[in-house]
Amino acid sequence: MNLSPERKISLLKLAAGTVGVLLAMWLLVINPARGQVEKKIKTENDLTQQIFVKQKVIQTADMVATKRRDSLAQLEAVEDRMVSGDPYLWIIKTLQEFEAVNKVEFSNYDPPRPGDVLLPSRGPYKTVSFTVTGAANYHNLGKFLASLENSYPHISVHRLDLEPVPGVDKSDEKLSFLLELYVLVKPVRGVAEAKPSRP
Repeated sequence: MNLSPERKISLLKLAAGTVGVLLAMWLLVINPARGQVEKKIKTENDLTQQIFVKQKVIQTADMVATKRRDSLAQLEAVEDRMVSGDPYLWIIKTLQEFEAVNKVEFSNYDPPRPGDVLLPSRGPYKTVSFTVTGAANYHNLGKFLASLENSYPHISVHRLDLEPVPGVDKSDEKLSFLLELYVLVKPVRGVAEAKPSRP
């Protein structure tokens, strides 16, 4: 097909005009729209990331609150078993719980000696010291000490002196013991903590 020069020029003008229109559409319509879409996608991704981070923070806060509630409940359970009232009567009653079960005989309970014994992580608690003497065979004494410290985590064995009981058959392996215990005392809440009102 042979085209006249005018026809060729007109086709070239048409092609150039089409390319120009397409280029103008690209520059004025499509490219800005694509940029806006990309910007919206980035904004959406940023918001999704922020929501994810905030959800993690909320989950962590919920876990911390749950652990705090559990820890407070455990602390209350321990404090319920701490010294309350007369410390001397409390230690006698507490140790007598172990006497029959662990086959330990207590012969003397010295009165408590109050004081601030330095124990790690003592918190708001006061400390009293008790000295107790008695007798038991080696195996039963070990079971008693393990049971005491597992049942009462606020009681700490500070000193243990052992001597064979004189005049007893060696097969019984009975030992006399002197046991010094440090015991944390529950703080008195309420009246002692209340601030005096101004006149």
